[in-house]
Amino acid sequence: MFKRTGIIGLIVLALTQIACESDTLVATCDITESVTYDSQIKEIIAVSSTSSRCNGNGSSNGDYTTFSGMSSVISNGNLKKEVLDNQTMPQGDSFSQDEINLFKCWVENGYQKN
Repeated sequence: MFKRTGIIGLIVLALTQIACESDTLVATCDITESVTYDSQIKEIIAVSSTSSRCNGNGSSNGDYTTFSGMSSVISNGNLKKEVLDNQTMPQGDSFSQDEINLFKCWVENGYQKN
């Protein structure tokens, strides 16, 4: 009986540890309004670029403070990959669940400018 209980306890502990290691937010688009760069995304980028200093004007990573500055990472899929899939942007920080959801809606609606 002890072996069985001990094994079950170890399995539960291992599953709990695995579940706790994932910090990835699940992106969902559950709003009916249109998300555009000018209306929501620009502000999110402005705040994150200021705090991370990675994607502002003159950055070697690209200038995300303008829609045209983001065009290459939009077209090659890197923006979606970094923000939604890998969640490695912004560097050294993270977007909130609401911000991730806005990005998801923006991507699903074709990266509308305004």
